[in-house]
Amino acid sequence: MFLVLLHMFHGRKQDLPQKLRLKELIDLAILVDYYECQKAVAPYVSEWIKRMTLPKTFSDTVVKWIFISQKLGCEKIFNDMTDLAQLNCTGQIDVQGLPMCKLLLGENTLMDPSFFRG
Repeated sequence: MFLVLLHMFHGRKQDLPQKLRLKELIDLAILVDYYECQKAVAPYVSEWIKRMTLPKTFSDTVVKWIFISQKLGCEKIFNDMTDLAQLNCTGQIDVQGLPMCKLLLGENTLMDPSFFRG
C-alpha cells in the first residue's frame, strides 16, 4: 500500500489500482493516519469507495468502515456507520486492533466508550 500512497502523492493516477479490497483500504487508512495526508488522498479514495458496498446491518465490517471513514475523511460514511453501530449494537464493540481515534474512544465522544473493547 505504501507504493499506492506514493503514486497518489505524485499524481500518478495511471499507476493506481482501479479498485481496492476492504483490507487494502484499512492498510491505506493506517498509512494516511501515520503520515497525516488525508487531503492528498481524498480525491483518489472517493473513487474506490464509490465502487464498494457498505454494510446495512451491524457486523465487524461496520467497525472497519468506522475506522476507514474516520481516517480517510469520509464524513457521511462515518456518520452512517456510527449511527448503525449505536442503534444496533447489543454489547461492546471489538475495535479489532484498529487504531481508532482517541476522541472517538475517550470522553465527550460521539459514541459511549464503554461500547468499545480491544
